[in-house]
Amino acid sequence: MIASIAGWFYILARKPFEVGDRIAIGEHAGDVIDQRLFRFTMLEIGNWVDADQSTGRVIHVPNSLAFTATIANYTSGFKYIWNELPVLVTFESD
Repeated sequence: MIASIAGWFYILARKPFEVGDRIAIGEHAGDVIDQRLFRFTMLEIGNWVDADQSTGRVIHVPNSLAFTATIANYTSGFKYIWNELPVLVTFESD
């Protein structure tokens, strides 16, 4: 409980993410929809969906995870997400 409160202070002071950001923390990825004293809430993306679309599941993550897991913020540095479209071109292609 104390680690979650300390994580909340860390999130407020350092701002690794804010509400509305798309993040990945540990094995979960999603859009942050709420921040509270003990946890923050994400709307999950990916998982069993092939694209980065919402699955409809809501994930509650304890703030203490901000100290032990890597946080990747998709929206803070550059507002677009680069995605690759594979195109197969062979010698027989016209």
